[in-house]
Amino acid sequence: MDDIYRFFKLFFHIFANMNKNNKRKLSKLILFVTAILTMSVTDVTEKTGKWEKIKVRDGVTVYTRENSLSEIKEVKAVTIIDATPSILVHIIKSAEKQPQWAYSTAEARVVKVYDDFHWVTYTLSDAPWPVSDRDVVTDVKMKQLADSTIIIKSVSIDSLVEETDVAVRIPLIRAYWVLKQQDNGKVKAVFRILVDLGGSVPAWVVNLFIENGPLNTVAGFRKEAEREVYKNIKLPYIKEK
Repeated sequence: MDDIYRFFKLFFHIFANMNKNNKRKLSKLILFVTAILTMSVTDVTEKTGKWEKIKVRDGVTVYTRENSLSEIKEVKAVTIIDATPSILVHIIKSAEKQPQWAYSTAEARVVKVYDDFHWVTYTLSDAPWPVSDRDVVTDVKMKQLADSTIIIKSVSIDSLVEETDVAVRIPLIRAYWVLKQQDNGKVKAVFRILVDLGGSVPAWVVNLFIENGPLNTVAGFRKEAEREVYKNIKLPYIKEK
């Protein structure tokens, strides 16, 4: 938005110093460009349906909804975890340990670290035969709001790790962890994921079992976080109640 503001500020400065003929020509050009940009923005605007509760199991509630960015439904899984925000962030950032708790994860690692709130990961998922394994590179950014809620967003990127014959590269993934500490010290954890698996797997087939991955991932995450080994974890850059 800042770039757009600076552009129009510069434009109006130049416009004010033009003669009338040039102003008319430029005005027509701006109207044309604006129309094109408006159509472009409209084309990529995300549209979503209402969340529908589809399953409750192992202390995890799962919802799905339609989304205009993928034929595969977006999924949300919610649970309460008896752990601190520091513990949960520590586990999420320890990518190499994800095969211990994240559903179908065969390999995961941190590829690059920018700072405590920004890093890149690589993940290889073990898909059941005859579906090919999938891999993805994600840019991960974390922020903490004024009320201490932590939001961790992962978006697929096409760089840093080359594609191989081992797996099909996932063309689109967008995932969120939302971690909100409750008054009793526990944390409400919400995991959302939207994905396009790529390859030739029909979306309707994936949608039949779409809840299994997030449900098992969140259940495994809660079980992992409540292990005694993590009880003394405290991250200095994470605010807690």
